[in-house]
Amino acid sequence: MISKYSLGVLYDLVKLFNSITNLKKNCVSIINYHAIEEIYINDFKLQIEWLKKNYKILNPKEFYDFIDGKKDINEHSVVITFDDGFISSYNAIQNFLNPLGIKVFFFIPSMFINSPDKKWEEIISNNFFSGKLDLNNFPNCYRPISTEKVKNLINQGHIIGGHTNSHCNISRINSNKELDEEIIDPIMIYKSKLNINLNSFAFPYGRINHINHYSLKKIFLNYSYCFSNIRGTNSKKTSNFAIKRQHVSPDMPIKYFGYIIEGGLDFYWTNHTKKLNDLANNLK
Repeated sequence: MISKYSLGVLYDLVKLFNSITNLKKNCVSIINYHAIEEIYINDFKLQIEWLKKNYKILNPKEFYDFIDGKKDINEHSVVITFDDGFISSYNAIQNFLNPLGIKVFFFIPSMFINSPDKKWEEIISNNFFSGKLDLNNFPNCYRPISTEKVKNLINQGHIIGGHTNSHCNISRINSNKELDEEIIDPIMIYKSKLNINLNSFAFPYGRINHINHYSLKKIFLNYSYCFSNIRGTNSKKTSNFAIKRQHVSPDMPIKYFGYIIEGGLDFYWTNHTKKLNDLANNLK
């Protein structure tokens, strides 16, 4: 198996190719983090500093304007997102992104907002990690964000997005009522609890087998944008409901991190991208 370090060696070559061909001009790569484990906090800091030095980082409003066809960026740019609503992501935003003026999307399951006093360890283990976390030694990085901290993010200019209510695989839901609870109810919960309008949604897990026409259609009818976790770069031709993201983690070597941003792994996701685009094109 080719290692991350071996692929990272190709970063400069791929970036040069993209620069010469203008392949990534007026394109946006969206990177997506989940939890930031304590052991990798400094690595995360180095990634963000490297990103700031080498790419234009768009804020959510700039990305909306770009994907809506209202804004040209004329260079390969990056957007940062976080999924799942873990406290370690919040701390990383406060400590490393806010000082640099970087604004992000944070997709948070509404159950954390709607039921703040629950004992979350078993729920998080089951709903996010298939029951694999040690409940007796629960990692602090996976503890949920509080409602007050979500308010703080909103006041700082970050954008909160929908991520279902319970972080479930919605492609497995056959009941319209249950699907409404996961897709529509978060809109009402965030409006009543935090007085914000959710206009973006990110599929939990977000691979092509977690997305189907039925759920995407309901998202289309209730949100303005939908983010997947299918690798790829976004252009002005990208559908608002077929937005691609690059999963990254703070333990990745810098050059491999850059290789992903430059689309080095996108070839392997071509069929997934085509299926996602076909689903989005059949919504209207």
